[in-house]
Amino acid sequence: MKKGCKALFCATMIMGMGLSPIYAQTPKHESLSEVSMKHKYWRSGMYKIGTDLPAGEYYLKGKGYWEIDADASGEFDSILANDNIDRAAIVSVSEGQYLKTVGRIKIYTYGDNPTINVHKSGMFKVGVDLPAGEYQLVIDKKSKSLEDTGLGGYYEVSVDATHQLDSIIANGNFEDSTYLSVSDGQYLKLSNCHISE
Repeated sequence: MKKGCKALFCATMIMGMGLSPIYAQTPKHESLSEVSMKHKYWRSGMYKIGTDLPAGEYYLKGKGYWEIDADASGEFDSILANDNIDRAAIVSVSEGQYLKTVGRIKIYTYGDNPTINVHKSGMFKVGVDLPAGEYQLVIDKKSKSLEDTGLGGYYEVSVDATHQLDSIIANGNFEDSTYLSVSDGQYLKLSNCHISE
């Protein structure tokens, strides 16, 4: 009888956990309610948009791989967009799509994510994470990309966060440094490089 009750309790606990967001540990200087509002995230996994997560923009933080799929078939043709990240990305997903992440990635609703450091590689929304204007981009000194591939730093400017080829309005590789202008509403992706301080 006790074994049956324990099994029922464990099953109830597991089912109750579901895919609801989890919370980071509470820093000593913040209350639990403040942390719950500011640092809510979902762990790596596969989520159906409209069922597990609402449609919208998400901020992916960490190292790993992400993928947006049209269906759950696992077929190559169902992949709408994908990328490897070593810091952060912003993705926009629509109802019926699937968001899959692998690795040490936390999924935040964009806007509820932790403060974004614009002086490191990652992805930024212009007008929200950084103001519109001209920026000097410099290659990360610790990057092995230039030595290994000869590609140096990479930048990409897009009109949205769907990661579709027709959303890209400018991109390129560079050695050492380059200048780039961005406008409100655009998205800036930086790999192996960062905005000069």
